[in-house]
Amino acid sequence: TVMACLDYPGFEIHDVRGLHTILRAYQRGHKNGMFPIATFLREWKNPAGQVCLLTQVLSQGSEFNFTAFPLAKAAYEHLKVHPDENDPNVMCWTSLELLSALFRLSEAGHFEAVAAIFGAPVKSCADVLLLSMLQARPVNWCPLQTELFTSLVPVFFNKHDNSSVVLNYTWN
Repeated sequence: TVMACLDYPGFEIHDVRGLHTILRAYQRGHKNGMFPIATFLREWKNPAGQVCLLTQVLSQGSEFNFTAFPLAKAAYEHLKVHPDENDPNVMCWTSLELLSALFRLSEAGHFEAVAAIFGAPVKSCADVLLLSMLQARPVNWCPLQTELFTSLVPVFFNKHDNSSVVLNYTWN
């Protein structure tokens, strides 16, 4: 697809305006087609460009909505207090493919940049993020997954609305 052509040496996108330009151009050329989200999440030859792109896609100013795509999603229905399903900045963290792509990029020499992407969900939706990480169930966790896990679990030993559900899921 045309979006796959973004994976070239030197491609970088550093602001939401650049992302919006790319998305609008795609929409004009493919009025009825489903956006090829898999292109953003597969392994790229230019991982630095992919990190830049995903950083903008996941930024607070982005209009990009992961829930609109047919991606494998983590189950969160058993949470006592449900996340706002209309908030794409929370619901994107239920995407198991997104998490896999980010963890893969953290191991491809972009640990710090990818770790920074997780700053917002660690603060705003720790329960959704931890449940999604656990449901992704990789065979071996990368250092970033371990770091996130060790910073997220203590949140649920304090007063959190979903502590009992999340800790039960974590241990089982």
